[in-house]
Amino acid sequence: MTVMRKQLAAAGALAVASLVTSACGSSSGDDDASTGATGAVLGGTSGSGGNIAAQGGSGNASAGKGGTANTAGGTGGNSAAGRGGTSSDAGRGGASTAGSGGTGKGGSGGTSSGTPGPLGAACNVDGDCAKNLTCITSDSDTLGTFGPAGGLCTMECTDHPDCTALTPGAYCVAFDEAGTIAFCLEGCTPGTAGEPKCQERPDMGCNLVGLEDSSTECETSDDCGNGQLCNPDTSRCGAVITACNPTCAGDFDCPGERHCDFSSGMCADGPADGLPFGSQCDTSAATDPCNGFCVATSVTGTDGMCMGICSLNADLVGCGWDGTGDADAACLFQTRLSQEDDVGTGDIMICGALCDCNDDCAGDGVYCISEDTGTLEAIWGRLGYCRPLTEGETVAKNTVACE
Repeated sequence: MTVMRKQLAAAGALAVASLVTSACGSSSGDDDASTGATGAVLGGTSGSGGNIAAQGGSGNASAGKGGTANTAGGTGGNSAAGRGGTSSDAGRGGASTAGSGGTGKGGSGGTSSGTPGPLGAACNVDGDCAKNLTCITSDSDTLGTFGPAGGLCTMECTDHPDCTALTPGAYCVAFDEAGTIAFCLEGCTPGTAGEPKCQERPDMGCNLVGLEDSSTECETSDDCGNGQLCNPDTSRCGAVITACNPTCAGDFDCPGERHCDFSSGMCADGPADGLPFGSQCDTSAATDPCNGFCVATSVTGTDGMCMGICSLNADLVGCGWDGTGDADAACLFQTRLSQEDDVGTGDIMICGALCDCNDDCAGDGVYCISEDTGTLEAIWGRLGYCRPLTEGETVAKNTVACE
């Protein structure tokens, strides 16, 4: 059998709370206070703990507990990673500072190194891949109508044993609803315990590919245990199955006129026609209007914000940012696939819109949340990020007013 490649939104993995900085959640009972939503709404109940930003990020920021999207990594680092920097000194637990203005995005694609790559490796031609593997290129339509950024060494399959014969823990994953387009993907484990993963490629992410149902019935993923999601097709809690999926960081990962589709994580034909990150959207729309997906920003009504997928990588590129200049969006939010406060390099995450003041954020009740540690500005050149207020926060104390 194969597992059907599931979208995060459809499987409830986007039931996220907000990224909350140290300036947030310190007051209560003030005018303008907003009651945070829970469950699948961006801006869930606030909490404490965790760090802001990513690998080696500086921070004492508090990540939202009680929800499922905290911050992107930053486990123990004390330094501010330089914008576009690639120094390994910005590593987990490090205390040194990565250089600013480094080389930015790098590495995948390239010409053959002469050593055939294993399952999941980047490639340009079949000769770049090990025996029995073929190269699916970024300009192909082999995976439905998409191609993987950087190319992908893989093999067609009909059942998991086809793939485990190549690599233990690999999965046969279908890329179409009929299950007729199926290829092997390297298995992975979310969190720091699974590092290194996904060939350490910045254009791959440890993402959901299926659910193994249990006997426990559910209405939402909140009814399920750790490592489980509520399967919307069966209304049963299912154990999460994760594998290394193509996860383009931006149009710069895709050849020619192709664009990075932030819903699938792959390269698609033509320019992007969906709304950019941070745009206001309607969660009840028959067709999702975003280049990514629409995530609810309130418990009532259909107001939403456009977001998309990304993977946490050492260079912090993603969400359309190539490591140079100021960013419009960044890889900020954890999904249910990672355990609370444990995001590993290579884990799938969610893009959030960045801002410099409240007017930069679209939608009623969505504000530019201030980030006092300076991490966002040091890495991405912005003063805050867009989301609704959570319980105890106020416009006056927790957002960036426009002058």
